[in-house]
Formats: sequence, structure tokens, C-alpha cells
Amino acid sequence: MNGPWLFEMLRNFATGIGTLLLIFAAFAVVERLRPAERGQPLRASWFNVEYLVVYQLINLVLLPLLTAFVVGRLQAAYPSAFSLIRVDGFFDGAWKAVAFLFVYDFFYYFFHRLQHEWNVLWAQHQLHHSEESLNATTTFRHHWLEDLLRVFAIVLPMSMLFDLKPYEAGAAAFLIGLWPVFIHANVRLHLGPLARVIAGPQLHRIHHSKEPRHLDHNYAAFFPMWDQFFGTYHHPARDEYPATGLASGERVTTLWQALWLPFGIWFGRRPPAPPTPAVPPTPPTPAVSAVPAVPAPPTGASSRANRRVVIAAWCLGVGLALLVLEIVARVVFPLPALANFNRIEYAPTTLTAEMRSKQYLMNSTISWTSEPDHASSLLHLNLHGFRDAQWNITKKSARRILFVGDSFVEGFMAADDESIPAVFARRAKADGHDIEVFNLGIGGTDLADYLKLIQDAVPALNPDEIVLVFYANDFAGQAPFSQAQVRPPFAARYRSPWMPRIAQVARRLIAGEPVPLAWKGEAKPFLAPVPDPSNPWTAQGAELAKYVDPDIADAMRRATFNPHSVNELAEYAHYFQQTVDVSAHLAYLRDFLKARNVQLRLAYIPYPAQVSDYYIRFKHRYGGRDVKSMMGPEFSVQAAHIADVAARLSVPFLDLTPALRAREAAGEHLYWDYDHHFRPAGYKFAADALYAWSAESISGTKDAKK
Repeated sequence: MNGPWLFEMLRNFATGIGTLLLIFAAFAVVERLRPAERGQPLRASWFNVEYLVVYQLINLVLLPLLTAFVVGRLQAAYPSAFSLIRVDGFFDGAWKAVAFLFVYDFFYYFFHRLQHEWNVLWAQHQLHHSEESLNATTTFRHHWLEDLLRVFAIVLPMSMLFDLKPYEAGAAAFLIGLWPVFIHANVRLHLGPLARVIAGPQLHRIHHSKEPRHLDHNYAAFFPMWDQFFGTYHHPARDEYPATGLASGERVTTLWQALWLPFGIWFGRRPPAPPTPAVPPTPPTPAVSAVPAVPAPPTGASSRANRRVVIAAWCLGVGLALLVLEIVARVVFPLPALANFNRIEYAPTTLTAEMRSKQYLMNSTISWTSEPDHASSLLHLNLHGFRDAQWNITKKSARRILFVGDSFVEGFMAADDESIPAVFARRAKADGHDIEVFNLGIGGTDLADYLKLIQDAVPALNPDEIVLVFYANDFAGQAPFSQAQVRPPFAARYRSPWMPRIAQVARRLIAGEPVPLAWKGEAKPFLAPVPDPSNPWTAQGAELAKYVDPDIADAMRRATFNPHSVNELAEYAHYFQQTVDVSAHLAYLRDFLKARNVQLRLAYIPYPAQVSDYYIRFKHRYGGRDVKSMMGPEFSVQAAHIADVAARLSVPFLDLTPALRAREAAGEHLYWDYDHHFRPAGYKFAADALYAWSAESISGTKDAKK
């Protein structure tokens, strides 16, 4: 676990502790000038500082994990139940921050009160109340279990209610962190009538008092109004500064007592009842003795034996805690075995800013919608950002086939199990063929992107076959092949299976790398609405509107229909009559794969209007009204060119145009009316055709294994 990331983590931890010590030092000056209690021993504060280091270190490890597991998982599963209060504008936001503190104090009040009234929680909370020298350093004298419980009692409900902007969250966090230091300070400060509105050191000292008349009062941290509403408020007199500590007189003076306290109570004896106002107890008879909440330190031989037991128990406890932590970390934070292979490296740069985030593309969900077709799809991505199940990259169990292409391979406008690779894999499995099929489709890509992807995917994924599926619009504007398109050798960076997961997560965070969660987040749209600059209607709306019917234009502005498809019929009619020479591209690709003993197959999917005039009338609604048909051979010259190049290179090639035309002529429409993607039936038809075409290769593999 050596490395700069560990140093950075320790430096941040030390910085946090140092900041708290400076705050304590500043309060110590004030406490000495006007103390509520004079003559406090220095050892009391020193013990709190020692405990602070251990307490913060435990929280550094456990709190983020529990918060991600509880809050993060629920928010991903039920996004509409979170961030219910949304307010825009600076002044509204400032008021929202104040409201946040009021509501926070409400949940804090009841959790705090429950700690005093329920024996099980009092067992861990009494550590905080065992302080006899109440001062600023007492603030963090809580058992480490307490902050974990607050995730459920306070953090979760607050996350469901509020969606704070960064400056609001920063202000709230500052107050929530600093205010408890203020109210625990050993300062003689009487707020008078203001004490009914704002909590201060004197009011909170009453809460820590060991006097019976003060017990179970003043629970709120910020606003005493909650105590007034629920009958637990005690207004202090001007000179009322009582002694503090547990009413029973027990004390906690060592770290092991502080850390073990509730466990000793829960498992060693019946939990003591929390202190409540009562008739003064009668002295115990010789036959019945009082059992202290914290056992007195043993002496002599029994002390040494107990010390060995304690050390063994702590070693076992720490070992079990680390094991549980590792299990939870592996459940919450799955990491890809191959750290440097991610879809976003090969996606076009013209998409939304969110789509350029690696965090967004790991174990996440993309949505694609065609409002005119009344249809949409959710694309669930794996840890590498591809629409597929999680890959077992390091363990290859069968012939591995990679499908490469754009949104037609990825399967837009169909379910995850309806894509071409998914249907292909099911057909092979049903026929008893042992193969692995990976979906490397990326919406919005073209030939140049495929070259980049394949050059990295082959050494990364070790395939036996590449099925490169072209769509009709993949070639317009392609630059001639050059050495600039040759990628440097891909150096796979595999994650160590032995390094603790929490260490790997910390390392990625410090390096600024994404850390995915085990559950899929809320779906993000592939396309952004106006006014995002990636939407062409943002800058060119007036010019584009003349081509598009009003209802379609409105959907494009909202990105519920592809805003890049304006006038595509006319543009494609122009481009499809031209041949883009891709012979050099395919020759390089063939040679690259042949040198690595990987078979290459090429396929071609036509544009809807190339297979049936049925789709023309729908495309006219967003441009190209002069185009009446694209069924002529002059619109299929690119497919013919690829067929010629493939024949010269001895690369298998399948043009799906004839088969699709025949099915469309029979009356089955395999594409959506407005969106140019396949319907699920179209993907199945294409997958079946590709499977039948590849059957000889697959069967040969099966026979060879026999």
C-alpha cells in the first residue's frame, strides 16, 4: 500500500486533525479568559485529543462506505424520493440553508433523545456524557458507532429532503461542524432570552449536568424551539453552570475503555438504564452491590490475564472489522479488472458534457427517446461503459467474438437483451456452441472510431473474431487513412486482486479517477436539450425550424427526438451517391488482426429509406421533402465499394440490404417510422442473418473442440 496516493490520504487526514487542533486552541484561549468551570485538568482535554485521532481515523474508513451503501444505493433505486426540496436563486438558496439547519436539528433532536431514553443506544452515548470537564474538546468524544447510526437517523432523511448547491452545502457543513464546538465550550456565556431561540454553551451544559433536575433536557444542537415544543426545555438562570458528568459517577479514562464501552455493556452485563430523575437511591445492602457502567481496572495477575484477553479480543475484532469492511467495499465499489479500457476513450467528442465523464459511463444507464414513435430505450452499461453484462476479461473460457459498430450494434430503441450481439449469443447457446460474445457498440461513432477501438480492444480483450458492422452513415466525411490513425501499442493495466478494495478506491479518488457503485444510477439522456451547446437547436434553431414540422421541432429542442437528424434525408441522398474510399482503412485493419490471429468479418446495415419507400413520408416531416425515393442502385454505391474491397482483401462481407428489402416488401416494417434505428424485430432479423452467415465458423470451432 505504498505510493503517493497513500501519502496524500494521510496528509489530508493530518490536515483535518491539525485544523481541529487549531480550533480547539482558539477556544482554549476564550475558555481561559471566561471559564464556566475553573481549574479543569489538562489531562481531560489531552485524553479527548488522543481519542479524536482514533475516532476520526475510524470514521475516515467506515463513514463513506456506509453512506454510499445506504444513501447511495437507495438514491439510485428511488431517485424521485430524494432531493425533494429544490430552490433556485441565491437568496432562496440562503433561506434553504437555514431551513436545512432547522430540519437537521429536528432529526438530530429525536435521535439524541432516543439515545437517552433507549438503553441500547445509551450504552454508546454515555461515553460523551462521562466528560466531567466539559470543554471544546468534548465535541468529538462520541463512540465511533454513533456517527454510523446518524447515517440512518439523520443523513438519509436529510438527503431525501434537500438538494443543496455547493455554496449552500459548504455553509451548512461549516455550521454543523463548528457549532458543536461552540456549545461544548467551557465558557461563561448567558444568552438571556436569546437562549430560547439559539443554543449556546450554557444551555448545552445543562444537558450535560449530573444534577437530577437537569437530566433529559436541552437535546437540540441549534434551535431550542424543538425542546420547547416537546417539553424537554430547561431555561438556565444567569449563574446556573452545574457540574457535568454521569450521575452515577463513572468515568472513562483510557482509550480501550472508550472504544469498548458499549460492547462491554451489551455483551458483558444487562445494559444500565439511562439516568432519569428519580428519588435518591438508598444505599446498597451488603448482599446487593451496585454494578458500575465501566468496570474498574483489574490489578495483579488478573490484570495481566485480562490484558491478554483484551489484546486477543481486539485483534480478533479488528480482523473481523477489516474483513467486513473488505466485503462491504467489494459489494459497494466494484472495479473493472482492466483499469484503462473504457468506452469514453472511443466515443465522439460532439456529445454532451456528461457523456465525456468516465464516472458517468461506468456501471451507469443511458436513455434514448423517440417521442414521435412513442418509444424509448434504457441502455445499461457495464464497468467498461459498454452495453453488456460484466465481462470476465482475464478468464477466457471459449471462442470470443467482439461486435463493433455504432448505435445499431449497441441496440438503441431496443431492450438490453434485444441487441444484435445479445440475440446472436442466445442463438449460439441454443445450438450448443460455446462462445463468448461482447457488445462493443458505441452510439454516434464511425469508421475512424472503430479503428481506434479495435486496436485497443484486441490486446485488451484477446478476441478470436471481430464482427465489424457498418451503418450507412458511417462514411461521409471520412479522412483518408494515415499513420496518425495507427495507435501506439496498448499496455493493459490490470487491477491487483490482492490489494484491499478500500485502498484501491482511495487510490482512484486521490488520482481523480472514477469510482463506480454496484448499482445503476438514474438514467441520463444520450442527447441534451436546449440550451446545451451540443444540441444544434441551441445556436441554429431559427435556421433549422424551416425544415421541421412544429411538433417534431419541439421534441428535438427537448432532445426527445434526435436533434441531429434535421434534413438528414436530403443529406443522405447526396452522400449515398458518392463513394468514400475505405480500402486503405480496411487493409490496415485486416493486416493488424491477421498478425494477431484474429478473424475479421464485415457487415453493412442500410438506412431505412434504402430498403423501403414506406419511411420517406415520415422523414419528410423533418426535412428532405424533395427526395421521393432512395431505392435505386445509385444510392447503394458505398455498400458495393465495401463488397469489392472485402473481396480483394479476402475478408468475409455481408450486405443486409437485399434481405431487409425482401422482408419490408413482405409487409413487415423492421425500422421505427421516425427514428432510423431498428425495432426489436429488426435487430432479431439482423442477428439471425449474421448468425446464419457465421454458422460455419462457429460450427468449425465446436467440431475442432470435439
